[in-house]
Amino acid sequence: MESSARACYSEHVNMTSCDFVQMMLLDGCFVAEFLLHISESSDATDEHDPIFARPQIIPILIRDLLKLENQIPFSLLQSVFTRAVPSELRREIGSLATLALKLFNLACPTALLKRSEDLEYEHLLALFYSSLSPIKQVHRKSRKKVCPLAQSVPCVTELRPSGIKFKPGKAESFLEISFHKPVLQIPNIIINDFMTTVLINCVSLEQCWENRSKYMTDYVFMYCLINRPKDVSLLRSDGIITLFSHDDQYVADLFYMLGRSISFNDHDCFLSRQFMELELYYRSNWANMMRTYFSSPWSLISAFSAFLVIVLAIIQTVIAVLTYGFHR
Repeated sequence: MESSARACYSEHVNMTSCDFVQMMLLDGCFVAEFLLHISESSDATDEHDPIFARPQIIPILIRDLLKLENQIPFSLLQSVFTRAVPSELRREIGSLATLALKLFNLACPTALLKRSEDLEYEHLLALFYSSLSPIKQVHRKSRKKVCPLAQSVPCVTELRPSGIKFKPGKAESFLEISFHKPVLQIPNIIINDFMTTVLINCVSLEQCWENRSKYMTDYVFMYCLINRPKDVSLLRSDGIITLFSHDDQYVADLFYMLGRSISFNDHDCFLSRQFMELELYYRSNWANMMRTYFSSPWSLISAFSAFLVIVLAIIQTVIAVLTYGFHR
């Protein structure tokens, strides 16, 4: 399988045949053994095992398996798995794809096992990516008119004064975002080391593809919503972003880094309808009135005072007319 394995890499692998085959075999056996050990018990601690005797490194290993630069051909993993695991045991514990998704589910407890196991994947990252894709696949036209990701959609601190509310939506994928005037529903996302690895590597994977859906790249529209730590703070207060071991500045920097490195067309993505509706609502007369007269307590007081003055003037006029008519 050496020739086909080498052909899976975009760049020439400058290794001798012996070294390359040994590397593929050792890595493939390690991944297979790692998955088998995890499947044996929910408690991965094993004082006699050099890996599982230190359970704190398991999350690090899971993240390493999802890094684009660490991928090995899935067909090679499947070959090692088939030859190393008896058929009776495979029927009991499930396929290689099932074990891999169960492993990733430990670090990302979402509905990952919804994908068909009959599909062919290039590597483990592609398998994980397919489990995150929206249930309703969106077919789009080819991206011919591509423009840099710009501030076509204002940030959170600018949208809120327009009357737009942010609520955590309930969905099987954090990519399933909806806008129902004036509520923008975004499924909760937990920003930790694992999710940072997922975002960076899934976006990088999509940049290697042509004429294929780029859901994670489109999701970086959050880069439009987040310009500063204050935007992150507001989304946290709305229950959309949950942080672990990071601060608001980290999240703002993360989405800025992701957004500036890609080309993006907000009219040619699976979120294009949400983009359009959100932008139209933001530019509507109602939203403009909300920003002008109700964006702050002082403007609200001023608007109420003006309204009160008008009402009192009308009352005074009516009383004067009635008084004049009574005296006549």
